[in-house]
Amino acid sequence: MHQGINACTTLRKHILASAPHLEAKLDQDRSLREHLSRAEKDTRGKDFFSRIYAQHTDRVLQSLAVASGGDLAEFAINAVYGDLMAEVSRLNAKETALLEFIACYATAGTSFVQAKSHMFGSRNLGNSKDEIQAAVSICHAIEQETGMKKTRSAEQWGWVSKVEGW
Repeated sequence: MHQGINACTTLRKHILASAPHLEAKLDQDRSLREHLSRAEKDTRGKDFFSRIYAQHTDRVLQSLAVASGGDLAEFAINAVYGDLMAEVSRLNAKETALLEFIACYATAGTSFVQAKSHMFGSRNLGNSKDEIQAAVSICHAIEQETGMKKTRSAEQWGWVSKVEGW
């Protein structure tokens, strides 16, 4: 979450420095979801979550709940999935799933469990082998260009090769 906040802050600073005329437009931008009730967020969050995790949905939610007294599962369904990821007015579900995979893959480190889930979820939502491989290639190209190569051990990241069989 902190990385997301930092990224948004950095993006805002860059936009203001390079295109200050956009400041008023950005300041008038409102949430696309502010009209949604809690029940609507829960429903659409559970639906989107279920599309990502498919047959693993209940097990993943149970793991989140057990690890946090229920709070993490509730937060994931309502806020992360219901409020953000299920919002398809700008990106559709397929694009959102691929973007989520890219975000998890790009951070490397200990996010391999989330990246793995989102790679399979991306496939569940219709992304092809070529699209997923292109997402990985984009991450590697950015790492190469910026000199910020991420370490992904075969032990933790070997599952990425499963896309070859798709």
